[in-house]
Amino acid sequence: MGKAFNNRDRLFEIAARQEGYFTASQAKISGYETNNHSRQVASGQWVRLSRGVFRVAAFPPSSHEDLVLVSFWSRSKGGSEPRCIFSHETALALRNLGDFNPANINIVMPDNIAIRAMSQPPGDVRIIQETVPEEHWEVQGSINVACALWAVLQILARGDGDPELLRAALLEGIEKGVVTLDSIEAIIQGAAIPKKLAREHASKFLREALKKGKT
Repeated sequence: MGKAFNNRDRLFEIAARQEGYFTASQAKISGYETNNHSRQVASGQWVRLSRGVFRVAAFPPSSHEDLVLVSFWSRSKGGSEPRCIFSHETALALRNLGDFNPANINIVMPDNIAIRAMSQPPGDVRIIQETVPEEHWEVQGSINVACALWAVLQILARGDGDPELLRAALLEGIEKGVVTLDSIEAIIQGAAIPKKLAREHASKFLREALKKGKT
């Protein structure tokens, strides 16, 4: 009984940091052998979401469970940290900025990951490989999300976004305090920007937004 309680306690601690979700590897680390996982699901203690991904039943489903599954998919085998960052329109929608309802789930993964060697991601996922500076993303629950300014610049770099919608999202971000005028100025002055985005194009777009943001 004591051992079982300790196992639950350890797993609960891990899951609590991830909105109630955990992997089979994390369950094993907590003391649950692989042959015990199905028993936990059958007893109603765990909810199986996909191969190797579970939720502690005491936790309610996340409002963005589809993104949680993509985040867990991105982890290396046995890894404890997601390797993707939700980006572009997906990041703006998560932050309730602008009028975005993307058909795809947009993520960014590091250049050094062999995407083709991985299994198919769950859902309709658009993957771009590039490095996002640490100051331009943050952890939200169990997922990593690009900051609003970087997400706007990513769409600008892709070249198919409506400039007016992007400018409106940026100004809304300024109004809500999730985008600062200093961060915009830093990009204009030479801070890192998404690859494939011309500095001159980014600066012109941001100067116009900065001008409107100051009025």
